[in-house]
Amino acid sequence: METYSGKNKTIEKWSNLPRDILLHILQRHGLKPDLHRLRAVCSSWRTALSPNPEFPSCFRTPTHPLFGDCPLFLLQTRFYFLSPLPSSGVDGGAWVAKMIEFEPSKWHLLNPVDDCRTLDYFHSDPPIVGKLGLSLLDCRVLELDRPMYLVHSSDCKTRPECISFQVVGGWALNSSYKYALLVDRKRNNGLMLWRLGDKQWIDIEILHWGCVLDMAFHNGKFYVILFKYQECKWKIGVIDPQNKMISMQFIDRPDFLVQNQVDKEINVKGISYELRYLKMVSSNEELYLAIEGFREDIGGGSWTSRMFVFLFKEETEWVRLKNLGDRAFFLGFGHCKERSFGIPSLKDYLPQWKPSTICYWYPHVDVWSGVEGYGEGSSSPMPKGLECLSSLIFPTYDKYFHVFNIQKQVRLLLDYPNKDHKLYRGLFFPPPPWVKWHCPSLGNVHVSFTGLYIDDHDDDDVAEEEEQHAYITDEEQQHDDTDDEEEQHAADIANEEEQHAADIANEEEQHDDTDNDDGDEEERHDDANEEDGAAQALIMLSSG
Repeated sequence: METYSGKNKTIEKWSNLPRDILLHILQRHGLKPDLHRLRAVCSSWRTALSPNPEFPSCFRTPTHPLFGDCPLFLLQTRFYFLSPLPSSGVDGGAWVAKMIEFEPSKWHLLNPVDDCRTLDYFHSDPPIVGKLGLSLLDCRVLELDRPMYLVHSSDCKTRPECISFQVVGGWALNSSYKYALLVDRKRNNGLMLWRLGDKQWIDIEILHWGCVLDMAFHNGKFYVILFKYQECKWKIGVIDPQNKMISMQFIDRPDFLVQNQVDKEINVKGISYELRYLKMVSSNEELYLAIEGFREDIGGGSWTSRMFVFLFKEETEWVRLKNLGDRAFFLGFGHCKERSFGIPSLKDYLPQWKPSTICYWYPHVDVWSGVEGYGEGSSSPMPKGLECLSSLIFPTYDKYFHVFNIQKQVRLLLDYPNKDHKLYRGLFFPPPPWVKWHCPSLGNVHVSFTGLYIDDHDDDDVAEEEEQHAYITDEEQQHDDTDDEEEQHAADIANEEEQHAADIANEEEQHDDTDNDDGDEEERHDDANEEDGAAQALIMLSSG
């Protein structure tokens, strides 16, 4: 590198930074705005960095015998986090939007909880169009995830049917195969692997293991959770796309599992939870495994649902986390096994959210009962700011979200007090005020969502006392697997068995048991509290 020398220091010319280092920096970011910013530094950086180093929203892959001569296309969507910077002077909160690029610089908003892409973000009559009301230089942008679908048509506007289940892929620029794609096909249970440069797909049969529960791409490898229904057993497999001979190797699972014939229970501190769901999250260069378990409470009639999260440490062992620290996870469940993603720093991106928040949804949107409407065909009049529209229809997002803290049990979003209810749902809908909307068919009259307030339940008559949460940064504390609630519950079970088995109990032991019961009761009453440069152009919203 060329340098400038002075008496006390030597200054290197950034314009001479090697191209491979530039590409490595870009790979760490991966957003078009970051690419544009890097290319604007100097002429040498602009020459070194291609303006379009990624696949388009829809591109063709090789055909596969399973689908005959029908063409196969990979359809890419994106989850973006957008939030005005404090220096922008723009009012309004953060927004997580799922989008697809129909045309260059024209994006279509998708329903974030509908993995089959059958419903829009909302439907209005007549259609309206939105545009960001601030420069992306004044906006914090984070690409959270890139959900993909295997389809037969390259016309995104026709809503081509998804012909596979989950699709995951990723780049490995320093490897022989720069890009690899793994597909959980719908027909004849199995996996399909395609690598950039290959002329055909590679089949990976898993018939003897039943089905795929989830997949993730991490550090250049594919991780797959396989489940065998007949025996209720599951495994975690690893596929390295760089190998000449493709095969699946199996790794150890978390050691909190009950080793029994059924193999579907989690045992923590002597308490057994029945395994319900498993999801993997690749976030901030780390791989996590989230397991939801539930158990019937003492006396029956009610259930407690808990989430257990494990970190794949140094790619050798699973370490249970008591909390997520300054992170939040979004877990997607659905027919296409929507991928999960995480927000790496709540303090930087969502300071109002509680640390260790997990939000997950079941995207089974019912066209008839799972939507809300205003105007024609509805008993509710159009809200203020939307009076020029004849109707507005949108999914009832609240009914599909579950939000909870990793240290608390699961709660429906509808069960939260209105303040928290609006805080969590508002990340997705309605759109923030800094997105400006207008109606082309009505002379570009401006419309606003600021008057739209969805109140599904009344405020609580008695204000609930809120917990004071501090951001947890101590790694040792994050990885501490001590769980006071589970220990208390285990002690409670032991005491109950002892009371039933013993004919005569010591008065001092009875007093200790009473204290334990009181502490457990108090604990059960605790609240369960948690850029794309083209996006600056039009965000197109079709009428569905």
